This record gives sequence, C-alpha cells and structure tokens, in this order.
Amino acid sequence: MGLALKGANETVKYATVAVVLLLSLAGTFYGVTENQHDEPQPKIHWPTYFKSLWIDPRKYPDFAWVWITRFLVVMGFEAVKPFIPYYLGDVINIPLADVSSTASQLLAIILVFSVLSAITGGILSDRVGRKRIVYIANSGIVVFTLAFILCKSLVPALIVGGLFGVCYGAYISVDYAMGTDVLPTQENAGKEMAVWHVAMTLPQTIATPAAGALIGAFGQTKIPGGGEHGADWYRYSHNGYAAVFVMAAVCFALGAYFLKNVKGVK
Repeated sequence: MGLALKGANETVKYATVAVVLLLSLAGTFYGVTENQHDEPQPKIHWPTYFKSLWIDPRKYPDFAWVWITRFLVVMGFEAVKPFIPYYLGDVINIPLADVSSTASQLLAIILVFSVLSAITGGILSDRVGRKRIVYIANSGIVVFTLAFILCKSLVPALIVGGLFGVCYGAYISVDYAMGTDVLPTQENAGKEMAVWHVAMTLPQTIATPAAGALIGAFGQTKIPGGGEHGADWYRYSHNGYAAVFVMAAVCFALGAYFLKNVKGVK
C-alpha cells in the first residue's frame, strides 16, 4: 500500500511538471510575436555557423567577464544544490524518511524568496546600477552559504535558506539584465544569449562531481540496514559538507570580484 501511494505521488509530481511546461510552451508559442522573414532564408553552412559561435573575449571583454562571473556563481550553486537532501540527513539529522520532503521545503523557501527579491532587485538595478546590486547580493550569498555550516537544526537552516534566496533572486534577475546589456550585437542577440547561457549549463556538469568528491574525501560512516528496505546507508561528515560550502562561497565571491572588470555597465 505504501509503495503504491508513493508511486501515485511521484506520478502526480511529474504530471504537474509536464502541465506547467506545456502551459509555458503554449504561452510562448501563442503570445510571443516573431519578426517575419518574407525572403527565402539561405541554407545553413555548418562550419561557418559553428565558427560564429565563438565570441572573441579580446574584442568583447565585457561579455566575456559577465560570462565568467555567471559561470562562477552557477558553479557555487550547483556544488551545493544536489547535496541538500544529504546535508539535511547527515548534518541536520533529519530522519531518512523525511529527508526528501524537508529538502523540498527548503528549496521551496529559497525559490519563494528568490522570486520576491528578483522583482525588487531588477527595479533597483535600473535606479542604482547593475553592478552595485550584484555586489550586495553576492556578498549576502557568500555570508549565508557559510552560515549553513553553523546550522545544527532545521529551523536555522530554513531561515538561512530564506535569506540566501533573497540574495540569490536579486543576483539572478540583475545578472540576466547585465547579460543583455553587454551583448556584442543586436542582430545576433538570440545566438549570443545562447552562448552566454552556456555559463549556466556547463557548470552543472563540473560542480556536482567535484563537490561529491570533496564531500567523500572527508570520510563516511557505514550504517548497516539504515537505508530504505534495509539497505546499507552511508553518512558523510560535517567537515565534508563544510568544505563544499566554503568551495561554493569562494566561487560566489570570485563571481562578484571579477565583475569589476566589466567597464560598460554601471
């Protein structure tokens, strides 16, 4: 009965995601007006196309530095995010059966506060400048990332998560605005935004394995029969998670520091 109920819950989750994606697709398809091209479009010459994806950092240094700063910030975020459930179980001592739901609560809190601060951060950046908001937001991200190391129970972790979300939301909204500000051209803006977005997707393949190896480097404790259905379970040390939070904080800090090299954005 329990397994059947769990299976039904998982089906509802994936169905909900599918519906949201379909609604987003419909909104984009029917609500976004594209520029119409009446003349026949030339065939794509693939070698030329792939060559055009290279944006010379010497020619467009602002674009390159914004790309680098986003890469570093996403590296920090992706080093932490996949291990939140394990952190809650191993450090905050949430029971194994409740780890997934508790991790969802923490991520939901981060998301809600991120959405709220994203709107505010975007408005403020138009008034006081993009870089100033990013400096403040990234500084907060660094502080609250390190604060997770000090959390020993759930309530402080949830509070820190909310504060982290406030800073992260402000950063991510202004970062998008800054990315559009430094595009090399307007004619190829879509392609250039895609190149810039690689700085968000590429770190996901690097940060998670690196963070996992770092956590494991500090040792683990085997708990025979401590997992689901009597399987063995492994707990990782607080020091391992602390090392990952420090690693993430360094990435966030460097993401703010290198922003000083962007000259064309206030």
